[in-house]
Amino acid sequence: MHTDDGADNVDSDAGDGTVQRPALSARQEASADGTVVAVAGEVDLVTAPVLGEALTQAVETTPRGVLVLDLTEVSFLASVGLMLLVEHRQRCADVGLDLRVVPGNKAIVRLLNRTGLNVVLRVFDTVADALVGRL
Repeated sequence: MHTDDGADNVDSDAGDGTVQRPALSARQEASADGTVVAVAGEVDLVTAPVLGEALTQAVETTPRGVLVLDLTEVSFLASVGLMLLVEHRQRCADVGLDLRVVPGNKAIVRLLNRTGLNVVLRVFDTVADALVGRL
């Protein structure tokens, strides 16, 4: 699965009149150990629906076990993205899935720590560790 926001995310700017904002993409991969949703780009108010849709689809198509959200390639995570993490943690729990998050970079790790979500979410250093549950 590959999900994209479908927009070029062009905002006006001084200079040539446009500036490209990175789109957000998500892809889902299933394995014997679980399902991984790998996200790349910036999660903000405009792109958050891409993340929400990818997580919802993964919850609906993963029969049981582990769902890993790989944020390794995410360069920015706004509060709306944090809200989606909390929302989908509960959705996973409701259907018997274990949501595991791989922040991937120090900025997102700090954000999770400062908001206390590192306690609410199961956070792992790597996708491999998340799939086997090795903290």
